[in-house]
Amino acid sequence: MCKGSHYTGRCATFLNLSTAQRLQKIQSLRKCTNCMSTVHTSSKCESKYSCRHCSARHHSLLHLDEIEKKASSSATSGTHSLPKNKPKSSTSSTEQSSTAFVGTVNTTNLNVLGTALIRVLDKFGQWTPVRALIDSGSQISAITHISATRLGLNRHPTDITVVGLSQSPILQTRGSVTCHIIPHTSFAPELICEPVILSKITGLMPLAALSPAIRSTYSKLQLADPSFDCPGRIDFLIGTDMYNKLFENGYQVLHEDGFLRPLRRHSVGFSWELPVNAMLSHECA
Repeated sequence: MCKGSHYTGRCATFLNLSTAQRLQKIQSLRKCTNCMSTVHTSSKCESKYSCRHCSARHHSLLHLDEIEKKASSSATSGTHSLPKNKPKSSTSSTEQSSTAFVGTVNTTNLNVLGTALIRVLDKFGQWTPVRALIDSGSQISAITHISATRLGLNRHPTDITVVGLSQSPILQTRGSVTCHIIPHTSFAPELICEPVILSKITGLMPLAALSPAIRSTYSKLQLADPSFDCPGRIDFLIGTDMYNKLFENGYQVLHEDGFLRPLRRHSVGFSWELPVNAMLSHECA
């Protein structure tokens, strides 16, 4: 981490680390893993906050799911999907690739894609909330293996590999599932999609808590993701196969002097989605 006087959770150097590296760094500095303070240990932490993902006594930025505990690296930024092709007798072939998900961070601003809280029908006929990343540049939709298993969805074989910018394989899919999804605010519209199963889609989104000014600006809107400004796990990726089904024609651009110039799009029943370029600010436990 840098030697600045700011809170650890706002340190760009710290935020650029993988979750496992963050945890290792906090432990090596003997900081509290719940509030990241240097004046006490986790066992003596009096903070009322716990991890927003699993409710355990550690900071949300230090949350490791089962896949992350086994993985040696975090999700790769700027990836593509490429269908596997069987060898052909022809001497030439054309590769078809599709952009998946993208996220970039610099020292002052955080660029994030829009997110939405959706509900997915599980095997018991119950609608279960799942947090989704919305990426109009991805030609596939995806669901994490953990969520597909938790929902009890039947898996179908599929022949797609997620590859990097150099066309080298990054992630092998674990098949696909049929998903029925609805907004978190109503039971319509109900959409059907065939997301592929991935071990992991991306890290926390956003990477760090956003400025309270952003939430204040949109306080009168019903948001697709009520917790869009706080780091949270992503278990679903909405790509171009679903993107055009979500949004109505037209959009609005809200201009604010300074750091905030987000695009607002109104979705069909899924409320307002906010892709933003925003200043890092407050912390979310």
